[in-house]
Amino acid sequence: MEFHLFAALMFFGFIATEGVVEYFLGQLFEYFNVEPRLNNLILTYASAAAGVLFAWHYALDIPYVWLGLEPSLVGIVTTGMVMGRGANAVHQVAQLIADWMGARF
Repeated sequence: MEFHLFAALMFFGFIATEGVVEYFLGQLFEYFNVEPRLNNLILTYASAAAGVLFAWHYALDIPYVWLGLEPSLVGIVTTGMVMGRGANAVHQVAQLIADWMGARF
């Protein structure tokens, strides 16, 4: 994939993925009067899933393009998670895994 196309897709992905999911699901949750805690939980996972699906569909893999690593499912999922939920959410998940394994970032 050309770098310019990759950059454009990433820009769109970072800007739009979470916002679009929150807008459309937010409208449904408001209509059906969903409890706020459940609303936040569903939005979190729906945004992450939308980002992963977007990254998978367009084969967006940050480690491959920027670091020159081999294309991988882990890179695509990580790229999608960052697009869907932002870097903070990915760091929290990585920190939980590292704590479980006894390592630190």
